[in-house]
Amino acid sequence: MDIKRLGGNGRHSAAVEYGSLLFLSALTPDTLEPDIQKQAEEVLGRIERLLTLRGLDKSSLLCATIYLRDMNDFGAFNAVWDAWVTEEAEPARTCVQAAMPVEEHLVSIQVVAAI
Repeated sequence: MDIKRLGGNGRHSAAVEYGSLLFLSALTPDTLEPDIQKQAEEVLGRIERLLTLRGLDKSSLLCATIYLRDMNDFGAFNAVWDAWVTEEAEPARTCVQAAMPVEEHLVSIQVVAAI
């Protein structure tokens, strides 16, 4: 079995490659500004940069799991997501409300991409 674990810290890997799949751990924003759209843009930008480092782009996304601290932010998040996602290459998507490890974080996103 050829599993590549990238960016491990003893608890988890930042990414794992297995076969033709790339799994990115859930990413959170660095900004603590209480603005869901700014936080979403930052996280989506980080995802895009990580995909680029692997020679991929957002059209290679297969699925995304989005964690929102407050589902009242769903509409504002979707405005950012809809502008970012590649038309006709939309990944399967789940969005749930979840507690965040850092109180100021409003969003966290985990994705799987095809290599």
